Amino acid sequence: MIDDHLLAWDRDYAARGHLFAGAPSCLPDLPAGTLALELGCGNGKSLQAMETKGWSIVAVDYSNRALFMCRERCRPVPAVRLVRGDGRNLPLRDDTFDVSFAIHVAGHLLARERVSFAKEITRVTKPGGTLYFRDFGTGDFRCGKGMGIEDHTFLRGPGLVTHYFTPAELKDLFSGLQPVSVSLESWKMRVRGRVYLREEIIGEFKKK
Repeated sequence: MIDDHLLAWDRDYAARGHLFAGAPSCLPDLPAGTLALELGCGNGKSLQAMETKGWSIVAVDYSNRALFMCRERCRPVPAVRLVRGDGRNLPLRDDTFDVSFAIHVAGHLLARERVSFAKEITRVTKPGGTLYFRDFGTGDFRCGKGMGIEDHTFLRGPGLVTHYFTPAELKDLFSGLQPVSVSLESWKMRVRGRVYLREEIIGEFKKK
């Protein structure tokens, strides 16, 4: 069952259309034919870049509207399969994917949901496979904006959840995987003459 705060994304896509634009940060250099999973593909921002790599990709999202937009945005190629599914209970087999991507998706889940999400990623990634993770860190200027509902977690807009991670928390969340690297990346963004600090946490994990 999809919770109200997840359905809020469906409503937001319906109201505002393509919510995310721009190319994702550097994708890893992986061989053609790599079987990749993208969790929370949204309207296709990252998938559009991934499909140029020659990988076989399964892209999952719970929002039908997002998947429809994703289908419009990305080329209809056989190597890309779009799946409506819940990241907390994936309709996918164990030990399937060479690589999994969680790019700005775990931060839209509550604490108990993030635990289920991490277990599912671990389950469907092959032994020896890799997880690439990217989400916002607690140093981001938006951390603290909105109504606090859990530690470093805030409700904003039409009921959207946003959580901000620390490195220690991320390692603990994916304790079933071996951390290769966990780092913070920050930059300044100028909007209407004001400067804001953005921060992301970036993780790479291996499944033993």
